[in-house]
Amino acid sequence: MATFLDMNIEKLTGQKTKGRDPSSEYYRGYFENGYGVSVIRGPNSFGYHDGLFELAVLKKRNGEKSHQLCYDTPITHDVIGDLTEEEACDIAILVRELPSHVN
Repeated sequence: MATFLDMNIEKLTGQKTKGRDPSSEYYRGYFENGYGVSVIRGPNSFGYHDGLFELAVLKKRNGEKSHQLCYDTPITHDVIGDLTEEEACDIAILVRELPSHVN
């Protein structure tokens, strides 16, 4: 079973979660192909009341260090909710294997 740690998906704490719901868990990981994932388990995420996660695909902005939500991959056109950690990691593997979009 893959875990967030195996996928280099970092749990965000402290300043990285400033202004966000303190009862939520936030994770983020980036891959060499220019994509990444944001994973959350919080009161406003799909699956929270069942202890599950929501995942969004991220895409690096051209020429910038930051990423934005991405809704145009073959994996999904929206966020994906109701995921176990293992399911979120399986999707992260698919994101990591997408062709690079970074020039």
